[in-house]
Amino acid sequence: MDRHLTSLGARFAIGGCLALMAPWVRIVSLPISIGVLQIGAGLLFVAFAFEAQTLGRGLVPFVLGLVSLVTGVCCLIWPSMTPVTLIALLATYSILTGALTAILGVQLRPIKGWHGLLVGGGIALLAAVGVWFQFPFRGPSAAGFLLGAILLATGGWLVGLRGPESRSSAGTRNDTDMSI
Repeated sequence: MDRHLTSLGARFAIGGCLALMAPWVRIVSLPISIGVLQIGAGLLFVAFAFEAQTLGRGLVPFVLGLVSLVTGVCCLIWPSMTPVTLIALLATYSILTGALTAILGVQLRPIKGWHGLLVGGGIALLAAVGVWFQFPFRGPSAAGFLLGAILLATGGWLVGLRGPESRSSAGTRNDTDMSI
């Protein structure tokens, strides 16, 4: 499971780097690229939720997955949306994702690495506020910045959530290591 989350986190981080390069992509293909990334993230979150042992632990990742899927589908079915609409959609997504990620961090409090969820949620919220007020980017480059920041933060907390520190020195799971 640890390798699975590390691999998943690395994929999110790679997606974040690709999204940060998105301003150099044509305006029409930007929503399509973002839609594909969001649908991939949504499917991964839903799969992550189904690995939870209880509804309480799986509900937040499931809602995160649904929010990502809806955002991705909106981007794919409406690729000709204006940059302002795309930024508003992604800022709303970022606010929801940031809040849900912070809630997930509080839910997973005994697990090592839960602080990363709070940091990732804070980064998503700060990125949404920054883009909404057009700082540090404006226009289409803001959408790539916003999605890149969210995906990099998500990749970071996924890698940190189940990193090598979450195992005891004997190589067995800690008592506080819970399946999400």
